[in-house]
Amino acid sequence: MYRGKVVFEDEGNEWIKFFQPSDKLKRFVENYFEIKVSNKLNKPLSIIALPNLNTTACILLSNNSLVYKSSIEASYDEYNMSEDKICWSLTHPLIASYMPGAYEFSIKFKPGGFSQIFSTDISNDLDSYSPLNKYISEDFIYNIKSSKSIEERIEITEMFLLNSLNINQTNYKDDTVIKAIDLISSFQINDVYEIAKHLAVSQPTLNRYFKDTLGVSPKQCLKMLRFKVALKKYRSFGSTYLYEEFGYTDFSHFVKDAKRYGNRAPSLL
Repeated sequence: MYRGKVVFEDEGNEWIKFFQPSDKLKRFVENYFEIKVSNKLNKPLSIIALPNLNTTACILLSNNSLVYKSSIEASYDEYNMSEDKICWSLTHPLIASYMPGAYEFSIKFKPGGFSQIFSTDISNDLDSYSPLNKYISEDFIYNIKSSKSIEERIEITEMFLLNSLNINQTNYKDDTVIKAIDLISSFQINDVYEIAKHLAVSQPTLNRYFKDTLGVSPKQCLKMLRFKVALKKYRSFGSTYLYEEFGYTDFSHFVKDAKRYGNRAPSLL
């Protein structure tokens, strides 16, 4: 039941589909996705969520969308998450298991994107989830549940997010964090000191901005994103890929990160 695999954005299938945001929101939203599990399935579908700094807003579209999350480790805690919710950043891997009949629409915000759009402090909300209506209006949630298609849901979502962004003023701290994450994600610069220098702030200041905004350091962010991209390369090229490109000393160094961030060998992720 809790085996699971990591699903990347370009690996959508009949039960999980990904959609890209408009150009105006690409800086804040990574993607939208829907998970729809057939009622005929005789067991849950499980996904491994790697450590990440994304905030994800999840809205249930069916009454029987029973979703459980558990630690990926042998001894785990199980949570019934059958509600509209905000899932905060993860510092350790989890498994999300979707029961037969589950149907859910989600907005996956880029690191720092949610806090900048809604002017919300999320630095203490790691490894947890909260009721969605604590942060997002009931009217929006109702409109999503009442919509007839994914295209309509995305249109409603984009209008709501753009209006929220216009109402709330962006600030320099969050803006600096997002720019730093863009540099980290593109692997243009793999050194925190050089990233701070490029953004014209000191390294201690950049560390403080990350801690205040995301609850983690830029170095932790870099390592999480590095592993995700390297795992994707592993799926395509196996152990022969030059993992030094991502700052690993060799393939065995990457395997150690797989066990650290996924608690498994890379072949099982």
